[in-house]
Amino acid sequence: MVELREALRNIDKDFNKRMALVEFLLYRYKQSIRELLDRPQGENPEELKKAETMVKEAQAALEALKKAEAELKAAINELKKQEDAFNSKCADLERKSQDSSASMVSRSKAANELAQLKQEDPLPLRKVERSSRF
Repeated sequence: MVELREALRNIDKDFNKRMALVEFLLYRYKQSIRELLDRPQGENPEELKKAETMVKEAQAALEALKKAEAELKAAINELKKQEDAFNSKCADLERKSQDSSASMVSRSKAANELAQLKQEDPLPLRKVERSSRF
């Protein structure tokens, strides 16, 4: 019984009164924690280098993706800003064209500007809007 307690004390390296699998395997194969941690990870150095290269490429691709997402978000915000300005101007001109307290000339001028504004080609807005959906 004393031998078992002594063996369990030797196995429990962090003294938490629990046996982890790593602790058991270290005891079973008579290895120390230092030996375990100092061992090289992976047996084939070529494959290890290849894996490291793949990780670096994935990190670079992730950075490029984050940059592209930031640019897309900025473009969407700019589109929203332009669209809001367009809608605001249309609403303002609509209000001015129907304002009964304004002169007939002012109302006609506002109605004419509104018609011209609605006739303009919103192609740049549509282009950005279409590309932001993807």
